[in-house]
Amino acid sequence: MSGLLTFDMGARIPLTTYIKHAGTVDFNFLFWSTNTFYIRSLSHAAFAREMKSTIPLLFSAALAISATTTFGQIPKSGTYEYEVAFAEWSGQSLGITVTVVISGDSVKILNNGGLSGKKGDVIEYGKIVKHKTTGQWIIATKPEDEFANEVGGCSDGPRVIDFKKKKWLTC
Repeated sequence: MSGLLTFDMGARIPLTTYIKHAGTVDFNFLFWSTNTFYIRSLSHAAFAREMKSTIPLLFSAALAISATTTFGQIPKSGTYEYEVAFAEWSGQSLGITVTVVISGDSVKILNNGGLSGKKGDVIEYGKIVKHKTTGQWIIATKPEDEFANEVGGCSDGPRVIDFKKKKWLTC
């Protein structure tokens, strides 16, 4: 295809799914496919015009998509088994798992019997929120958690949940 530019990024989804408004960019010429951005133009001149207004847009979209693919997407509502990653042990799980129950944007972490307490006890309950500074998914128990100075590990901040690696991080 002449006039086709690709940026290595990833299932064929219109960019408009990720970008609400970008001024004068003609979205009929933009789409992305699994790990690849495509910009199609009718002529070299039209392509050059599109690129002037599109480069900042693509950079923003690439950052948004990169953050999403790095930490994963929120899974569908359901029950999952996640490894426990201990910050004290450099993120190792030591073979311990928890049950993660997701309902919309809420999450409940249940003891599988490998942690202190009884099997089935609720360890944590909160809202799934993306931390503003780190871009990591956190389990927020109060509105200000989204802006916490520290998250995860042995900090006083909210705990991190990694949907891509299926890990719940704790101290």
